[in-house]
Amino acid sequence: MIRYIIILLTFLITSYVGVCQEKYWVFLSDKAHSVDDRSTYLDSRTMDRRIKLGLPKYDSKDLPISNSYLELISQNTVEIKGLSRWFNAICCRANEDQIQKIKAFPFVKDVKRTVKHLNTCRTASEEISMNNLMERQITSLEGQYFYKNNLTGKGIRICVIDGGFKGTKESPALKHLFENKQVLKSWDFHHKTENVYRYNNHGTAVLSCIAGKYENQIMGLAQSSEFLLARTERVLVENESEEELWLMAMEWADANGADIINTSLGYTSDEYFNYQMDGETSLIARAVNLAAKKGILVLVSAGNSGDDDWKYIATPADADSALTVGAVTGSGLHRDFSSFGPTSDYRMKPNVVAFGDVMGATKNGIEKAYGTSFSCPLVAGFAACVWEKAP
Repeated sequence: MIRYIIILLTFLITSYVGVCQEKYWVFLSDKAHSVDDRSTYLDSRTMDRRIKLGLPKYDSKDLPISNSYLELISQNTVEIKGLSRWFNAICCRANEDQIQKIKAFPFVKDVKRTVKHLNTCRTASEEISMNNLMERQITSLEGQYFYKNNLTGKGIRICVIDGGFKGTKESPALKHLFENKQVLKSWDFHHKTENVYRYNNHGTAVLSCIAGKYENQIMGLAQSSEFLLARTERVLVENESEEELWLMAMEWADANGADIINTSLGYTSDEYFNYQMDGETSLIARAVNLAAKKGILVLVSAGNSGDDDWKYIATPADADSALTVGAVTGSGLHRDFSSFGPTSDYRMKPNVVAFGDVMGATKNGIEKAYGTSFSCPLVAGFAACVWEKAP
């Protein structure tokens, strides 16, 4: 009996300690002794993109975190969760005593708790035939013009940030991407592995809305684009999204030469209010604005809260530089679930709309799906073709 009591007490103490540990962003004052050789962490294509757009080849935000600072922080935390070059910040898990020690370091500028977001995605559709859905998701974007002019997003690199790409490699609607070696890199930011092809198939459907082709019928316009696939969302685990992983994926996309980033999961949170949807409050909204300054077009779904209590767009769709995409019906009317604008500071959002009811790829074929999660990648494919025509 005593043995079981000891085990129980150990479990309770461990649980208590775990509860007391929170996740924090530790913002640093400088990047002392940081490596200055950009070629070790920036793809040459990244610098080429910036030069083409008349932007600086690189700046101080591209430099990595100081190793000496990182070592000192790691010695006073339970776990390092992630790093941000752009914001010169370290995400860590720590208890209150550890955080107080960290705050006392002279190189620490600020410390803030991270925010957990709830993702919003849907997987059903209004009643319409599969063939009609596929046809209209292309014709509504003047896909026939691009087809006639052989514009297929060639030379454009797109990063898809999502919750998983289960079935992507096996899907008949996406096999051409692997046959032609168009998927260049992938990374699961949860498990730190290249294997993103598990857990959830939401990203599979999203990718098909950018570049899918099923039985010779086009599902997405950017058939010839290159792709980077990033898994940041734990869609099947309490619907929680972690902002540090999303931010790390943005920086990873930039470092690997992405021209376009598509993020099709909208976020709301009980730690935010509608009046804070100003494009500046959340770290991820600020990251979108920073990505734009580096020459990246970031497309963000408006969210699917139009018919629930939240109602309005959520971050990072509120970012000034985000191309925020809403959803409409086949008649061109507002789709009931599509989140409303404007932002809290009265900027127009969404910026554009596309059909919110689509055909998306699965492991063995295609299925109906709906949500701004899917109207967003339709526009991403469109943008890739426009960029090809007018680089």
